[in-house]
Amino acid sequence: METKGYPEEFDIQKYLLVLKRRWPIIAGVLLATCGLSSVAVFLQKPEYQASGMLLFKSDRTSSLTKVGEKIGDLESVMREGNPL
Repeated sequence: METKGYPEEFDIQKYLLVLKRRWPIIAGVLLATCGLSSVAVFLQKPEYQASGMLLFKSDRTSSLTKVGEKIGDLESVMREGNPL
């Protein structure tokens, strides 16, 4: 029985020889791509950024009249920990 070879044999030695000859070009393209991608990422503005301020205003009229002393008391909120 006769064995016939395939018309397109997979010869890994040929591919390794091509990679050996072309490794500086491959490495240069890879480094340039990674470098440009890193620069593009660091130059972008962050999309999700938030800031806020809380304004606590106490009502001084109840302290003068002594009516409804516990209404608007900020200490009761702060005793439980962080109001946020």
